[in-house]
Amino acid sequence: MNYNSTDKDGYTKLSLKYRPKTLDEVFGQDSTVTQLRGMFKNNRISNVYLFKGKSGCGKTTISRIIYRYVNCEDFDYEKVQPCGKCRSCTSDYSPDYFEVDGATNRGIDNVRDIQKLAEYSPQGKYRVILIDECHALTAQSFQALLKILEDTPKETIFILCTTEAEKLPDTIVGRCKVLEISSLKEEDTVSLLSYICAAEEMDDSIYNENLFRKIATYSKGHARNATTALESVRDYVDGKEKIDNIEDVINEINDSVLKSPEWQLAAKYLLSIFRGKYTGALRVIENVSNYEGFIRLLLEYTVQSIYWLVSDKLINTYSYQWLYDELKNSKIPTDAEFVAKVSKTMEILTKTAFDIKQYLVDARFIMIAATTKFSTMFSNISKDDEE
Repeated sequence: MNYNSTDKDGYTKLSLKYRPKTLDEVFGQDSTVTQLRGMFKNNRISNVYLFKGKSGCGKTTISRIIYRYVNCEDFDYEKVQPCGKCRSCTSDYSPDYFEVDGATNRGIDNVRDIQKLAEYSPQGKYRVILIDECHALTAQSFQALLKILEDTPKETIFILCTTEAEKLPDTIVGRCKVLEISSLKEEDTVSLLSYICAAEEMDDSIYNENLFRKIATYSKGHARNATTALESVRDYVDGKEKIDNIEDVINEINDSVLKSPEWQLAAKYLLSIFRGKYTGALRVIENVSNYEGFIRLLLEYTVQSIYWLVSDKLINTYSYQWLYDELKNSKIPTDAEFVAKVSKTMEILTKTAFDIKQYLVDARFIMIAATTKFSTMFSNISKDDEE
């Protein structure tokens, strides 16, 4: 495998050093990789792709792989492998590859600029234009983009990436080859971390499956987050003056480095509320460090819970499937009375968010007050309030 192991300062972060440059190096995307291999093997190159999936799961990485493959000067079609020697294979920069942030370049003028890019002849075989978070484009911009996609120059490839595919017009989706980039399963994350640690010759008495599974839970299926967490763990271990007991170090890592992220705390809090387990909810509050961020997550997860309860047409399986799975596994009621309670929860949380911003009182006290309100709403769900 050919990675750039050093940068100008002599060190490259693990997330960059082990960022896949070929399809063989991609973990946990078997279906997508198989389709792409079939496409390249037979040289059936589409001009418009749509990659949908959660943030951090590899949409941009696979887009860059596509650029390398279509522009490789000596591509092996039988083995479906790039030569690894030409400019497109070895250079991190190319005048034929563009990444556009659709969230900040969402207007009609921005799309017209993209159209001009598409019209220029590439220096290599193809010009590849990636539009990230394309769902954020305005309605007028989508109309302009549609015209470009309908008549894309044969030497130009568009790759649209989105975390919210349900927001895209059907007319846009219908002109794309759609590929879903999924979050990594736990086993895939373990395999990825195991590979990196073996390549880095890291101590397997510490860097073992037990630790990898903790990181997999922490990173929520994000390959980038998993490798970043691994790097934080390594820095912590290397910073220890002396290691007398491996098990103690593992426990320290779990407590000090792999603290439950805000998303995990918010999900645990909300599910505790829905199940009538208030001791668990109150314990979560004691571990929150950013209450404004925490309440924003609670509001979003409550909205997604309402969607899940009301209609399959509303749910966002690309970003929140993990939450829907947690709701299902918690066996919470799905009747109209429970839906009404969840809607009331939304009202209380909205007011709580306002109070946290408005008042000088410690946000922790405001969250505890809100939790006591929930205790009267969901008290009949579970008589056992212990987690």
